[in-house]
Amino acid sequence: MDRLIRRRAKLVRLKGALKLTMANLEGVTGEVKAVVRKLDALLAKLDATMATMAAQSPSHQQAQQRVETIVGVGPLVGMSLTNTLERVPFRHADAFVALTG
Repeated sequence: MDRLIRRRAKLVRLKGALKLTMANLEGVTGEVKAVVRKLDALLAKLDATMATMAAQSPSHQQAQQRVETIVGVGPLVGMSLTNTLERVPFRHADAFVALTG
């Protein structure tokens, strides 16, 4: 799960960089749009794969649902936070706050 989250983040950065780099370049807008659509499809597939992985663990799914009750935390951030909380044992909430900054 951790690797998929990191790879998804990398794809989002690449998509943003591509759109910014090619924004004012004439003659390639169709091709850029096609690549962006493909990247969007790949991101959707990664999201579905991560959701399937999360659903296979009832404890992960329950923890994710609790995390998502926080205002502003959606499925993707909830999955990422739950993954971090499961991988890294924290003795106190302050330790988690210190990790995240």
